[in-house]
Amino acid sequence: MRRTKVWALSLPPALAEKAEKLARKEHRSRSELVREALRQYIASREWEALQAAAARRAQELGANSEDAVEEIIEVRSQRSVLELQGLGKEVWKGIDAGEYVEQERASWDG
Repeated sequence: MRRTKVWALSLPPALAEKAEKLARKEHRSRSELVREALRQYIASREWEALQAAAARRAQELGANSEDAVEEIIEVRSQRSVLELQGLGKEVWKGIDAGEYVEQERASWDG
């Protein structure tokens, strides 16, 4: 079974020429050049979405300056993971943790 999908795409001649020159210069195939461009484009979009979500959250918290954000980070960094102890314990009531882990591991093997 093929591990890739084949796409046919159209490019303006000038863009196609630039891409081919760059591919030759970098000793890459055109496919690899397009894959890398898509990876970078997707990563850029994901980063923009993350920044927008962080900005919304900062606004919700009233962090309207970098100093306010740093203060929130400082306060939260002083909290302990031990504060999470027992959180969600009702979900695991009546379940043997060791048995559960063994079942999960067994499912990995297919």
